[in-house]
Amino acid sequence: MSVKKRHFNKLFIEKSKTALIFILIITAVLLAQETAIFEELAEGYSRADSSLEQSLVGIATAPIEGARPSVIVVRSADTARAVGMHSVAKYDSASVDALYDRTASIMGEALSTAERWTESSETAWRRAISSAGIMYEYHAEIPLPLVASWLGADLKNERVVQRLCLVFGEQSVLYVQGESGYYKANTVSLSGETVLSGDFPDSLIYQFEYDDASPAPYFIMLSGARYPTLVPTNPLERPANLAAMLTSLGFDGTQRPGYTESDGTQVYVSGVYTVSVSTDGVLTYKRASTAESDSRALELVEAVELASNAACRSISAICGDARIWFAGIEQVGNRQTVTFDYFFAGGRVFFPNVEHAVTVTIVDGIITEMTICARSFTAEGEARLLPEKQALAAAEGEIRLAYKDSGTPFWYSVEVSG
Repeated sequence: MSVKKRHFNKLFIEKSKTALIFILIITAVLLAQETAIFEELAEGYSRADSSLEQSLVGIATAPIEGARPSVIVVRSADTARAVGMHSVAKYDSASVDALYDRTASIMGEALSTAERWTESSETAWRRAISSAGIMYEYHAEIPLPLVASWLGADLKNERVVQRLCLVFGEQSVLYVQGESGYYKANTVSLSGETVLSGDFPDSLIYQFEYDDASPAPYFIMLSGARYPTLVPTNPLERPANLAAMLTSLGFDGTQRPGYTESDGTQVYVSGVYTVSVSTDGVLTYKRASTAESDSRALELVEAVELASNAACRSISAICGDARIWFAGIEQVGNRQTVTFDYFFAGGRVFFPNVEHAVTVTIVDGIITEMTICARSFTAEGEARLLPEKQALAAAEGEIRLAYKDSGTPFWYSVEVSG
């Protein structure tokens, strides 16, 4: 066979392959049109580009930790025999993180294996927190299923708690304390050897161990505690931060505002979504009514995780040294409102014009509104506060560390459980 003929045969084969591929593509297109696959894909991309639940939450997301304990106490078998011997993390985010990383997996395992919850007594609770083990205290009462979820456990329990205590022993026992009382559950045998190893500095411990009549029996005072000041700024004054925020909400970060209101508030409009940004950094997202909802309220953990994902994805990257922590959830029918606050060193930041740092409204399982007080905080300097002992006496109850919107720390009173 001549070279020319071989070249012709090769060219013919290649052209035949191309024709066959083209025919297959045409067939696939016709089939896709017939089965509406293209419409589904286009609809999916449209949702991903423009809806909050897609851009911030997605179809599948990992659970987002809504809050960490504000106080962690670790007590060894040796220190349990001596009053005043504790390892305590409080008013120091780095210390809390370090102890949390050492203890979270054990507390999660305890919650995962807790069974036969029964009512306990305050006497048993006090004995538990004075024994060898781990105690978590949260800044406010939190539904126990949420705490379990953040620790990697699945727990069907409707109790709302403020403190958890895991007592080590031949039979490990988990205790919880909240407004509804004291409860306990047996868990698998857990060893605290790795957690309880290391140095245990002396610290002043629970008030009831010094003053049984104290109105704040579980308050822990620390000698020599330091309280930093915070310097707040409005991160949305930087165009790059505003663009990132708009993008996280499903908008084109480069688009210009549709109009500006008389007080300087900029309003962005995209389809059924509207975002307004005030001059002091308060951003409000609203979604118009839609018939796409499934007409059901989410389960508590689902709702908080949905809201946490939206809040954290939108603001955590630009809030500086502070953190976004879950504050509460309210439900009326199919409408759920989830709130979050800024926290630093265990102290909540209060604002004069908004009640919470982030408020997320969920209707029929879809985020319909979100208000964000955008702030970036930097720890700077140290403030002189009234010592805990004097502040506690003046309050005649339990006190919490807090920060004004200016960044200055102060004490405020709270109602206590137990």
